[in-house]
Amino acid sequence: MRTLPTARREPGRDAMRKDSRPAGPGRGGPARVDLSLRLLPPAAGCCALAATLLPAATELRIAPVAVFLLAGPGAALVRLCRPVLARHQAVRPAESWDGGFERDSRRLEQLALAVSLSVSASVLCATALLAVGAFSGLRVLLLLTALTAAAACSPKLRVASKTVDVPKPAEPTAVQKKKKKPKGAP
Repeated sequence: MRTLPTARREPGRDAMRKDSRPAGPGRGGPARVDLSLRLLPPAAGCCALAATLLPAATELRIAPVAVFLLAGPGAALVRLCRPVLARHQAVRPAESWDGGFERDSRRLEQLALAVSLSVSASVLCATALLAVGAFSGLRVLLLLTALTAAAACSPKLRVASKTVDVPKPAEPTAVQKKKKKPKGAP
């Protein structure tokens, strides 16, 4: 009986199946899921732009625009900065009974950061358009959708591999030590 060679796994690559399709969920694997999540905020911006064609002050127009303005640009920017944010994680209290504290606090932190970045980007875009005299709601949405698409297509920030050591202050010299002694000290 002859044994078939096993597929070798190379570091950083998915193992290949017999029919040379990449491993992972579906045909695309994890990369396809990541791409769809990356393109979700710009797609929400396109939906918000399309909603502006509906009659004014209707719920179908207000809802996608409000959701995009509150979460779209910030979600793309948080994804861009996620490796840097992961470096500085919250530390749970020593007597904590909650095992998922780090995971939940990280998600809550990213949600709050996404909302605040979205509102900040909206205000900055509106202010810039006011400054040049070209302000309109449609132009703000268009500019924010372009900003969101640019952030979604950008690669994630890299984390520096080396830690920066803060130099210790130099030891005082004998002359400096004599100057610091109070008058009544021996």
